[in-house]
Amino acid sequence: MKFESTEQKVIYEKLMADIKETSDKMNDDYTKDSSIKKINSTFNIERLKQLQSEVNGYINTLIHTKDNTCNRTIKSHKKIIKPVIIFIKRVVRKMTYWFIEPICQQQKAFNSAVTPSVGCMTEINDELINGIINLEQQIRQFKTEYEKKIKLVKIECEQYILQIKAECEQQIQKSKDENERHIQHIKVDYEQHLQQVKVESEQLMQQVKVESEQLIQQVKDESGQQIQQVKTESYQQLLQDKVELEQKLSSRINILVSAYERTEMFFTKYLNNEKKGKYEAILTSKISNAKEPESVVFNNNYSLIDYYDFENTFRGTREIIKERQKMYLEYVQTKSNIIDLGCGRGEFLELLLDNGLSPVGVDIYDEFITYCNFKGMNVINAEAVGYVDSLSDDSVGAITAFHLIEHLSTNDLITLCNNAYKKLKKDGVLIFETPNPQCLSIFTNGFYIDPTHIKPVHPETVKYFLKRAGFKDIDIVYTEASKTGYRLPLLNNETAGNVDEFNCGINMLSNIIFGSMDYAVIANK
Repeated sequence: MKFESTEQKVIYEKLMADIKETSDKMNDDYTKDSSIKKINSTFNIERLKQLQSEVNGYINTLIHTKDNTCNRTIKSHKKIIKPVIIFIKRVVRKMTYWFIEPICQQQKAFNSAVTPSVGCMTEINDELINGIINLEQQIRQFKTEYEKKIKLVKIECEQYILQIKAECEQQIQKSKDENERHIQHIKVDYEQHLQQVKVESEQLMQQVKVESEQLIQQVKDESGQQIQQVKTESYQQLLQDKVELEQKLSSRINILVSAYERTEMFFTKYLNNEKKGKYEAILTSKISNAKEPESVVFNNNYSLIDYYDFENTFRGTREIIKERQKMYLEYVQTKSNIIDLGCGRGEFLELLLDNGLSPVGVDIYDEFITYCNFKGMNVINAEAVGYVDSLSDDSVGAITAFHLIEHLSTNDLITLCNNAYKKLKKDGVLIFETPNPQCLSIFTNGFYIDPTHIKPVHPETVKYFLKRAGFKDIDIVYTEASKTGYRLPLLNNETAGNVDEFNCGINMLSNIIFGSMDYAVIANK
């Protein structure tokens, strides 16, 4: 039988298995019949008759041999020694008679009991054989009846099979219809799933498109950032080149300013010497040596030094000094009658004039005085300590002295502090700026370059002198502009236990070695 699908074959095999199981059950029902229960097996009649004949033979043997005795006739088949053997056997029988005879009697009694028993058993056996023969006949009769019943069962089974076959075909057709419906559902589900996959694919493509656009935009942004970075680096390089160019220009400008100031100083000297009738000697010296004239003897401590050139070389240009001194304007911009002691090239005087104030400068170097007057500043040729002493009491608004007190002796410094307190008005201010001996760099970088320096003055010493003179609100300011710009490197080791303490010590050492090389004392009356 051919099947359209594996499922139909499985259903058919299952139905046939059910049919076989039903048939076996019907056979079991037939074997449980009362007439069949009487038969357990089939017997071989001929073999039973043969065994019966053999048993009868054994019984006859028992009957003939049941009388056992020792008094049998002694015989011998040996012709030559026959008498001897017979004699010996008789002697042996005589000697063993007492032992053998009881055994023979017992055997005789046993045989007398067994022989009747065997006879009874033979009779029983005959009855059994007859019963078996009858049973065999019944079995044959039952077999005939059973074959008839089997034929009836076979016919019923064939009818049942046809019925089952019809039901199976109906079931197969039903399964086929259900499969077609299931396939139709699967087809519909597949089409729905395909449509869903299509929609998801379109969404995914849209998402990929968006992500691609974002990635393209990101790449553009990164490219823009890289371009911007290149621009920034180029701009930074341009700034660096600009700084280097400005530094070069500043250096050139400083050179030009220095040359301009030297020219101004030359004409100042010219005007100063013209008054003294020495113009011709200076001009001749300039033409012949192409440099400034030899130092002229003046009535001060700087007669053998061109101090203007010395200041330009080691202190810095006037513009640099003016930039550093701007920090002091806030202390004096509300004051009147301001005195700047040791005004030098007039940097602080010029700052005060630019801010609408009218200061007076004091110096002992004639060329500085002539130069400042040439530039429109009011500078007096006088010794600082004596000039302050000559002023009226309570008449001055502010007294300043930049890099002056390191040129004074201790007594002159004390005198200056005392006189300044007397001459200042109430709320007047006194400002001293001087090299800082707490910074060791001044001893290698600047202090001993100027041979007119006597000794550095400790800020606490100056504060003490001012306090003794009567000043109040005395502040010590360490200028940032005078720092060397270098510090000792700190440790960055987290494994060490005392890194903070060590770095604290390094910072203190950096302040001592590379701190502010100048300090200012600002005192109020």
